[in-house]
Amino acid sequence: MMEQETGNVVSREGEALRAPRVIVMDRKRKKKKKKYSRRNRSSQEFEVATTKSTRQITRAVDRGISEWTRLRRKSSRKKKDGAVKDSSRNARKALSKAVRIAGKAPKKFLDELESTRLYKRPKKRLI
Repeated sequence: MMEQETGNVVSREGEALRAPRVIVMDRKRKKKKKKYSRRNRSSQEFEVATTKSTRQITRAVDRGISEWTRLRRKSSRKKKDGAVKDSSRNARKALSKAVRIAGKAPKKFLDELESTRLYKRPKKRLI
């Protein structure tokens, strides 16, 4: 009826029954390595970095518009013509949120770019 400290279950007669312990181990799968041809590798890595930063900016715009919509609805429920009266404040808050998220995109883009072969190419010496 009751569980005791070590997984024992006490039966109605008072005797302890031992239940088998089951250990479930979750194996992590190895991430497959991206395959590029030698000739196109740098351009493909650049494309991946560009896509990631573009996705981040798009996500930021979406979050900003969603925030503005949420604040507009809240204002219109609170007071008469609230959406119009609070429009500048709502837009400011939404833009602030969008810029906060989108501001991380350039750094992430450059971090991704630094790991590519395009960035690591040997530079010609001027001397």
